Amino acid sequence: MHGIDAQKWVRHLPKHLLIQPQIASKIAPSLVFRPRKAFFNWKKSKISNPKSQIALPSPPFSPAEKTGRLVFKNMNFKFLFPTFRNRYRFVRSQLKGLSAENEFSDALNLGTGEGDYDKMVASFSKNLVGVDVNVDDLEHARSLNRGVMNLIYQVDDALNLSFPENSFNLVISSEVIEHVGQPEKMVQEIYRVLRPGGFAVLTFPSREFPLTYDPVNRIYQAVRGTKPPENLISQGAYAFGHDYLIGSDDFKKWAKTAGFEIVLFKNLSGYLVGLLEIYWTGVAQSIFKKNSRNVDSDKKGSLKIRPDSTKEPALVFLTDFVLNLDEMLFKNSKHSVGKGVILKKPITNN
Repeated sequence: MHGIDAQKWVRHLPKHLLIQPQIASKIAPSLVFRPRKAFFNWKKSKISNPKSQIALPSPPFSPAEKTGRLVFKNMNFKFLFPTFRNRYRFVRSQLKGLSAENEFSDALNLGTGEGDYDKMVASFSKNLVGVDVNVDDLEHARSLNRGVMNLIYQVDDALNLSFPENSFNLVISSEVIEHVGQPEKMVQEIYRVLRPGGFAVLTFPSREFPLTYDPVNRIYQAVRGTKPPENLISQGAYAFGHDYLIGSDDFKKWAKTAGFEIVLFKNLSGYLVGLLEIYWTGVAQSIFKKNSRNVDSDKKGSLKIRPDSTKEPALVFLTDFVLNLDEMLFKNSKHSVGKGVILKKPITNN
């Protein structure tokens, strides 16, 4: 076991846990870490102290001092967030249903991000390509899914994909279209690379979000009418790098103009989920998530967290309970945090 400097160690602690180095060596580790016990799983190490040394418990992530990033071990904490979990469940359930009647030989995950979906998507396809504009995200995704043998990654642009026409019979894209600047062009690119008879499964944040999710911007929109800008504050529905959201009528128009059949158009996450995630998730992501604005590069040096597993946490059943209750109560509402869509490229007789 190697000793580490106490002054250096305490700088990794959140402000409310800061302690003097000379005191740290005298306090029982369980007392030091108890407020953060659910999050910490550091490897055992010692604080060098002229009088004594204590072994710290191993907080579930590992520190990376040079990069300022922390990696969660043996679980993907994102599954505990209702909106993320609901999108994942939608994609998984739709792929399960579609694969019962269709065989997917070649699939594309457009905007794969950190690779959270790829292991699951790869289980429904013989071959999967994950693409993104962010190299750091792709490197993490490659490491996260290193055991998935039918999966490859490459850098690519959603508005100008490098693949020829009719390359895939399945395209997945979750929470991407709101970041590309020309959403209608992305829909056209998906149509171009899909084979006739192929399917696209998409999720995106809805402009028709519930009042409980973002009351400030919802009230602002009701007052300002159709005048720009679309939002008053960059939080709530407009956090996560969302400069614009996707309106249902707009998306349906883009899909039909491109030539798609709309197979399914579904609400994802209603008033209850909106209330549970009101504002704090956007703030938390901006602090802790690498590439929190979902751009092509992120050079911020502040503390960031990434999962190192696609395993679902043991407490995910609580999130599922909330989602099931929310859907039961608000499935017929006009308002939802997001939308889930299935598109099909028709088979023509030309």
